Amino acid sequence: MSLRASIDVGSNTLRLLIADVRDNKIIEVYSDRKITRLGNGTDSAGRLPDKNIEDSLTALKGFSAVIAKYGVGDIRAVATSAVREAANAGIFIKKALNETGIAIEIIPGLKEAELTLKGILFSFEDTNHGISFTSSQSNQSGG
Repeated sequence: MSLRASIDVGSNTLRLLIADVRDNKIIEVYSDRKITRLGNGTDSAGRLPDKNIEDSLTALKGFSAVIAKYGVGDIRAVATSAVREAANAGIFIKKALNETGIAIEIIPGLKEAELTLKGILFSFEDTNHGISFTSSQSNQSGG
């Protein structure tokens, strides 16, 4: 079994998917989500609120523990609009790496839309619509 983990750091929710990828199919092994409202209450300077950052770091620590429990080596974490637009995004990304070991990539809006579409298409069981799973895919579904 070759497990992969995908983390979506969204504006409202953090999502974790651990999956086994076989024959170009994604087989869910574990999933979780935590509502942290990371982007809620961003101040006039465009900064993510400290409490929301801490809540999100707590969720990521939990995700990191689950990933370790499953022995997952291939992890991809992406952050979307709230982090992309935040003045203090770098601080959040650095804290996440230092406190959880999870490296978060901030993706552009077009990539976010592409991953959302791929996630929707993969949700249909009988077809992969010609899309192959690579480590660049995510379980992005907004928020």
